Amino acid sequence: MFRTFVPHPIESILDIVCSEPRVRECYIPLWGDIINNIHKTNRADWDEYIPLWRALKLQSKYNSPIFTSHSLGHSMKTAYFMHMLLIKSLHLFELKSEIVTNMVLWTGLLHDVGYAEYELCQQTQSGCEEMKRRLTPFLDEDANQAATGLYDQSYHKQKFLHAQLGANMLQYLFARSPRLFLEQVQDQILEAIREHNADNQKQTRYEPAKDGTFMSLSNVCIQRHYKRVNMEDNPLLALLRIGDNLDMSRERLTPDQRTLILVYYQKWFYTHPHADAYQRRTHWARLHTKCGVVSESQTLDILFKKSQSSDFLFTYSSWIIEHISISEYDWNRPYFEIRVDFFKPVFDDLCISQNWHAGIYQLRRLYDSLHSISVYGTELSSVTFVNILLGTHPLREIVKIETYGDYIKYAALRG
Repeated sequence: MFRTFVPHPIESILDIVCSEPRVRECYIPLWGDIINNIHKTNRADWDEYIPLWRALKLQSKYNSPIFTSHSLGHSMKTAYFMHMLLIKSLHLFELKSEIVTNMVLWTGLLHDVGYAEYELCQQTQSGCEEMKRRLTPFLDEDANQAATGLYDQSYHKQKFLHAQLGANMLQYLFARSPRLFLEQVQDQILEAIREHNADNQKQTRYEPAKDGTFMSLSNVCIQRHYKRVNMEDNPLLALLRIGDNLDMSRERLTPDQRTLILVYYQKWFYTHPHADAYQRRTHWARLHTKCGVVSESQTLDILFKKSQSSDFLFTYSSWIIEHISISEYDWNRPYFEIRVDFFKPVFDDLCISQNWHAGIYQLRRLYDSLHSISVYGTELSSVTFVNILLGTHPLREIVKIETYGDYIKYAALRG
């Protein structure tokens, strides 16, 4: 008697996402747990969600080599942190726990899918039409096939657009597969993804005529806005902002971004922001000798050519963090505590003690995001503590300290 073969959902999903070569490392235990929790709480059959997994695969395929990585690994880690925080947050939601768990995990996974379209025509101009062909199944039928992508001078400053691009993609996919989520769940996921990076008060404006065009955005100007959120009113958005910003350790960086030569180069460029092309090439060549033999890497070459002087802040502040974890939290008090362990480099000039201001840049970004969140009338940033080096301290005080020497004095005074 013949038996019909039924593929195992977790293995099948891992086969889909890990078939993309740019999915660097498949962390099977962590990813398997997340996929299993999603599968157990999904509303529809597992194969109906395949378009969402393919969107995540596309996100990794077009993961920018320039920015701190927004790969599938980052999406999984964001979902992981959100799931951890959900344990004491379920009472904030009005839906059944199973529905909430599913909604939270999918929101964490999907929040950065817009980076796929953000990269339109960036990585190779010759591959621009190929990118459009790959993006088209995830976008409305009236998508702009004449889109140019962002121009070089706008590429770094318009990152906020990825949230709207992701919401556009998912709105189309949800409409095509209405069985995936309840309508109110769809609305909450889309809102959280659209607003997750509205936690920054930078005044940035997108003008398509000046900056370049996208496939899923109509040719209208968009002003970046700032949106505060009360956790008790919109817990999904609050948890997404927290989980997204907690993924700041060196594990998030690509192998090329973790190389000594890049960290040393960006450190030099940070202190020599006006260096011309000849000076940059000369220093890059000198670092090949200092750092030993560096294997040829097209991505590393792109990082050298396109690095900006400020990129050291982003790269180093993740590179120097070995591990970050949630120690304790209680929204009723409210209280939030995290632990940060620093990486110990072989070379002293790359230690946190020599680069304190740059090294805590990601903590300052976390503080700014938490400042946009209130819990029962209290700003989360004011009740967040960080266990770091010599003790547990208020995050609001740590982010104001300018040097390692000042931190030592501060810790000594606090006892």
